[in-house]
Amino acid sequence: MPANCPPVLLIESHGDVLEAIRTSLVEEGYRVSAARDVAAALGGLEALGRPGLVLLDGMLPEADQEALLARLAATPGLEGVPVVHLAANDAPVGPGRRAVLRKPFSLDKLYSTVAAHCERRGAPKLTVVNSPPSSGAEPRAATPGTAPNGYPRLWSTSR
Repeated sequence: MPANCPPVLLIESHGDVLEAIRTSLVEEGYRVSAARDVAAALGGLEALGRPGLVLLDGMLPEADQEALLARLAATPGLEGVPVVHLAANDAPVGPGRRAVLRKPFSLDKLYSTVAAHCERRGAPKLTVVNSPPSSGAEPRAATPGTAPNGYPRLWSTSR
C-alpha cells in the first residue's frame, strides 16, 4: 500500500491505457485524477490542489508537455511536483522530469516508481482490511466495526 500521498495526476492520451493505470493505482490505495490531454489536466489542476506526482504520457505533443511543466514551475505551491515521463521509446529523462517509465511496464514497476517519486505527507494513512464473516451467514448491513459489505473491519494506521 502507498504511503500517504496526495493525488496522482495521470495524463495519458490512450483511453484504455489511462483506465488500466488509473484502476491499478486506485486498487493499490492511491487517489488518482486522470486526464487524456494536458488542457484537461491544466483545467482541473486548481480543483485538484498539489498533486503528489504527475505521470505524463510521452506521446503527447511536446508543446503540451512543456506547457504543463512551465505551469507547474510557475505556480506557487506546484513548483517541484515530481513528474515521471511515460515513454514508449528510449527517451532520456528531460528537463522538469524525475524519471522515465518505459512502456510496456509491469504493475510492480508502476507501483515502485509511483511509490519512489510520490511526495509524501505526514498524516497517517488509514488501512481497512476485510476478512470473511466467521459464520456462513450472508453479509449484513454495515454497523460500527463492520465494512459496508458486512465483513468485520480491522483498522490499522501507518505513516
